[in-house]
Amino acid sequence: MRHGMTAVVLAAVLALAVGCVTVGTRVDPGLADRLTVGVSTRADAVALLGQPTTVTDDAAVTVLAWSYAHGNALGHAQSAAIALTFDARGILIDKTRSQTDLH
Repeated sequence: MRHGMTAVVLAAVLALAVGCVTVGTRVDPGLADRLTVGVSTRADAVALLGQPTTVTDDAAVTVLAWSYAHGNALGHAQSAAIALTFDARGILIDKTRSQTDLH
């Protein structure tokens, strides 16, 4: 019985050591291609991508951003992000996207 308990404790320690962290909501940067600069609206973006992770407003523009990151103790990391800039009328004027997968 003692040997079995040692195996359980060892498995639990290994699981904690190989833990992982996830931040944000998974987003597909390729979806940004469905939005057209000068045509798409803020409502179009939210309908396509869901609620943004962050919203930054100033007098002239609004930036909506969606981001996701995941990593583990073994050095594997993934991230994805979309940033969309809208003018005061809510029309898309710029878009950027990124995706990283490190092993």
